[in-house]
Amino acid sequence: MINKTTTIDLIVKDLIADKDGSEDRYISYIRLAKHFLELEFSFHFNSFENEVNLSVSSSNIVTLPNDFIDFKRVLGDNDYIYTLSDFKISKDRTTLTFDTFSTPKSIKLTYISNDINIYTYQIDVRVSEAMKAYIDWKYEYKKRTLSMQEKRELRMDYVRELTLAKKKIYPFRIDEADRISQKTLPYFPNIRL
Repeated sequence: MINKTTTIDLIVKDLIADKDGSEDRYISYIRLAKHFLELEFSFHFNSFENEVNLSVSSSNIVTLPNDFIDFKRVLGDNDYIYTLSDFKISKDRTTLTFDTFSTPKSIKLTYISNDINIYTYQIDVRVSEAMKAYIDWKYEYKKRTLSMQEKRELRMDYVRELTLAKKKIYPFRIDEADRISQKTLPYFPNIRL
């Protein structure tokens, strides 16, 4: 059986399209997707600090590296340390835009990166519905307008989808049944069918 894969980016964009089409949730959804993979499938994105020299375009825009997660320090060509009040990072985390008053010609960007690009990382399609349910549950749980019953239903939907995904990925085999039965029933002889 050939496993089909998809990207976290496509799953998140599909969920946004299913909801209301608002791109404002994109970064929050990506972070929740990353948390889902770390929590449920013990997948860890190794983060480390990286440093790169970047030039600033004439329109005061800097294109950020693909592995950019968050910045630690932005140092201008005049050794001035820029803060968040001096620039804006785009919602999709691909560009950095300086205000017109304090634009350097080039910058030295110290940033947190990961060794893989979470936006293009391939994951099994069978996990996508569970990831969507997790993101939906965690994002909607913060809203005060939802009743506790609605929040419970979102969580139950997530647990149901996660269970289905794990059953699809890790099918139960006869040898596992034998191993489990011997652990839970140690006093009975090993009966083989």
